[in-house]
Amino acid sequence: MKGLLLLKHWHLFVLIVILGAFAAPGYVPVVPRLIALLAFIGWLSAIAIYGNKKINDYGLQPLNEKLFRFNSFVVLSTIITMLFFLLPGKPEAFTFADMLLVVWAAYFIYAVFYCLFFIARVLSIVIDKNRGGDYLGRFFLVFFFPVGVWILQPKINRIFSSAADGE
Repeated sequence: MKGLLLLKHWHLFVLIVILGAFAAPGYVPVVPRLIALLAFIGWLSAIAIYGNKKINDYGLQPLNEKLFRFNSFVVLSTIITMLFFLLPGKPEAFTFADMLLVVWAAYFIYAVFYCLFFIARVLSIVIDKNRGGDYLGRFFLVFFFPVGVWILQPKINRIFSSAADGE
């Protein structure tokens, strides 16, 4: 997973954006899109996990990863479930199961934003080397990944390639 942090920005862009946009007839596009999705979530998780270790190396208090790990699992499992088991069709009535899906969807949205927020905080601390940084700009760079990868990945490469050289 750490190898994703050392990729060049254009490699990451091609792997995630171009492969994720692959279109072909039938069920063929599911495989490249799943690979792109797993690469994207792996890249985000690597930033959070190895970035948190880097924060500890700086002598700062690392962030709590428990909720991030749980929310990452929720996001990944929900997306994979939607890819394979979401069947088209119109339900006849709004049932109790549909109400549970609404609650799950609300938590899913919260989980996505929490994961992006956590990653933006980790990036801000690692790049600025202090805890009191502003991470709203990095949040939007992670949120709008096709643009943000060109700005964030060179910084991530500098941070983690120097760490790889030191190991």
